[in-house]
Amino acid sequence: MDDETILDQIRPRLKPRVIDLVRKAGLDTFEWGQYEGGQEKASSNPSYCYEWCFEQNGMIVLNIWFENMSIEDGVITQRLNMKGVAAHEVGIRRVRATRFDDAVRMGFETGSNPRVIILDRAKKGEGSANARLLDGSPWTIATYDCESGAFELVRGIANVVGSSLHDVELGEFEEGEARMRFTIHRRREAKLREGKLAQNKQKNDGRILCEVPGCGFDFELKYGELGKGYAQVHHLVPLSSLDHSGTGNTLDDVAVVCANCHVMIHRGGECRSLDHLVSDGS
Repeated sequence: MDDETILDQIRPRLKPRVIDLVRKAGLDTFEWGQYEGGQEKASSNPSYCYEWCFEQNGMIVLNIWFENMSIEDGVITQRLNMKGVAAHEVGIRRVRATRFDDAVRMGFETGSNPRVIILDRAKKGEGSANARLLDGSPWTIATYDCESGAFELVRGIANVVGSSLHDVELGEFEEGEARMRFTIHRRREAKLREGKLAQNKQKNDGRILCEVPGCGFDFELKYGELGKGYAQVHHLVPLSSLDHSGTGNTLDDVAVVCANCHVMIHRGGECRSLDHLVSDGS
């Protein structure tokens, strides 16, 4: 099967509403109806329906153009740089590009698997979408350069951070050395994350607390059984500065943080220090 045939299999043919695809991806769209049109007109709320990405409780949905897809090592790939886009845009487009970059950076740090809405249009680079679909296949943020903002999305493999990768899934990437290196790296990341959470739990008498000074958020205390054992792990040094094999990363290179602090650390494309992140109220 040639590359064009492979890509054609995921080309959108229909144009469902964005709100329906976002709901299908698992996000709550109640807030879409909190404007003058009410819930009946929620799908037309301009504060949401024109967004380029959506993030909620660590879940990410990205809108990406079909025209930018390519095949590398037999894998559908998309390379983007929304930080670069934001630098050349103004107004709401700059805001949307920055939000997209923030979501991707966060997804890479936390090992999230974004859901992807594929958009198509009549002419490359021009006009709005004339078709869209929510891809049923998993996507992974394989790389993210903290300095430039360049990143790579790959389709068809579930992230191994916080989950296990089945042999069937691994088999899809036997011919791609880069994909195998990525898998090995993510396994090491998972081990590092588990070790850091265990260290935090031991220090806090069985609780897992955000390590940002002045925060100390406890997911279990707030959400009960649902939040037990959960927190996010943040790289204190930008990942682009670390050993790409993952072998040089230690427990001292990462910190346990809550989702809110993690967003604030990286808001606007930064990688802020944990110290003085939380205001003392003065």
